[in-house]
Amino acid sequence: MDVKVQPILKFQGIDIVNVNVNLINSFDHEKQPPIDMTIVPKVFYPEDRPNNFTIIVDLKVSSKDFFNISIVAFGGFSLNKSTNEADSKPFININAPAIMFPYVRSFLSTLTANLGAGFPPIILPPHFFQGEMEEYKPIVQQDQQDK
Repeated sequence: MDVKVQPILKFQGIDIVNVNVNLINSFDHEKQPPIDMTIVPKVFYPEDRPNNFTIIVDLKVSSKDFFNISIVAFGGFSLNKSTNEADSKPFININAPAIMFPYVRSFLSTLTANLGAGFPPIILPPHFFQGEMEEYKPIVQQDQQDK
């Protein structure tokens, strides 16, 4: 097998920026309740750094009457300057979230493994990302002037 470095996309790291855990009840490990999960990835393009982008993953995991967990993570990426827009779309919409997701998945597993005896570790299955992500556009608030 020939292994090469891919020169187009560079992963700069991940930041977990928000974690919220709400434990409601403990449950029997052998009868783990059904778990609901939503993953919403978005992409942010900073105006001051045209070859960089951030993937924002909003993960919510819950089980009715037992727990609610939400995690927001930012993954920093950069593209080779010579990459055109058409060629960069698959790297942005598919590769970048696929690179970032195992870090979020691992964080959730480690977090839940350390919650105590009344809570088993949550191990999310692998996920595949398809389609085009929604672009995150920050809301800019203007300062209120005193009248």
